[in-house]
Amino acid sequence: MSNVPYKELDPNIRKVVKWLNDNGFMTVESHDGEHKYRGKTPQEVADLECEGVPHFPMVVIEIQEPERLVAETERLYGHVEAIVGEVFPWIDDGGNPDMAIRAEYDPVDKRALIRISQLSDDWFDPYDKMEDPS
Repeated sequence: MSNVPYKELDPNIRKVVKWLNDNGFMTVESHDGEHKYRGKTPQEVADLECEGVPHFPMVVIEIQEPERLVAETERLYGHVEAIVGEVFPWIDDGGNPDMAIRAEYDPVDKRALIRISQLSDDWFDPYDKMEDPS
């Protein structure tokens, strides 16, 4: 987790990823919802959307031991709730306007993932003094 190339991440998600990694979560994907879309042509935007790049902040965490998925999701929920106060149910259409956490397991590839939406560096007032991890 200490080898995360923070400088290569979207700028408004770096503190979130570092905070998650510092709390023992292994992040495998992140988006700030803005950076990748900025200045793109309509075709480039469409291509990003086809690739599943969200228009909102999102981080994906992989759980190495799938049987720990529920416990790790609850642990993440506790950390996030302490910062934002309230977490809402996940909306399947991809338009998560509120903070949401979703756990999922794929029995084919045996991957256990947790997705968290709408948590960006903007939420980290207590961490504003945190040096940009890039």
